[in-house]
Amino acid sequence: MGLGLVLLATTVPVFRPYEGNPYPLVGWLAYAWGHSAESRHGVIVPVIVAWLVWRKRHDLAALPREGTWLGVIMVAIGAALFWLGWKGDIHYVNYMAFLVIMGGLVLARFGRRWFHELLFPGAFLIFAMPMPFLDEVLGFRLRLFMASASTGILNLVGVESVRRGTAIYSAMDPSLGLPEGRIFSLDVADPCSGLNSLFALVMLTALYAHLTQRRPWKQWFLFLCALPLAVLGNMFRVTSIAIVAAGIDQKFASGPYHTLAGYLVFVVAIGSMLLVGKLLDADWRSWFRRLGRRIDHSIHRPSDAY
Repeated sequence: MGLGLVLLATTVPVFRPYEGNPYPLVGWLAYAWGHSAESRHGVIVPVIVAWLVWRKRHDLAALPREGTWLGVIMVAIGAALFWLGWKGDIHYVNYMAFLVIMGGLVLARFGRRWFHELLFPGAFLIFAMPMPFLDEVLGFRLRLFMASASTGILNLVGVESVRRGTAIYSAMDPSLGLPEGRIFSLDVADPCSGLNSLFALVMLTALYAHLTQRRPWKQWFLFLCALPLAVLGNMFRVTSIAIVAAGIDQKFASGPYHTLAGYLVFVVAIGSMLLVGKLLDADWRSWFRRLGRRIDHSIHRPSDAY
């Protein structure tokens, strides 16, 4: 079973670059991880999956092995999808078909309980797959939203700004004779759109939700927070660069501080993720009961006699 998966992933060519020989699935992943900023986080996904399976080793050892024919059907469906992806030269289909085949083999050999225990680690392998097509769907829209929202925040905090497409300029100041963009000008380019951090943060949030939350609705709520948290982190990056450019120096803001702000994205987003997790873990019923008792006590407390 394992040998068959290894051969499928390392010998069948599914990716045909413009130059050079075709790559199997493993070669395609390595090629994408090395050539795409949005996919670099994928290199650590197999390591995380191996750790997730290893930490379940005692639970898995205690489970019975009750293979089912549903797994054979699942393998057949995955094989058909793999063939379609190979014929159509769609390596994304090949990769998803490989995951289906892997899950089907677990189901056929070990049974449903093993499949259920290994479902999240198997599904987590999706984050190893390069997703450049999302850049075409979300990239420009995120850039426009980031520029619009950041301009609004800058004006709100007193840094007069105007937006032109995905670019943000300091507003004209006739009293000082300053034209538009004289103090600062910056463009929300693709790296600032949030996609680079979005992929990594969605992966990290999914892992954090799985490890810290037990109820499915809490896991899904925290997972769905990944997009707004990534946007929040990148919004902080863009606005802080503009504020530093206006308050200190534009060359410093576009140079050393721009590099530092790239790390601040993750600090803000991860900090917000941890805060949401703490709020989900809080005992709100006890808190509201204590608040109710305090309000009731303050209402019925006898007034001082004069």
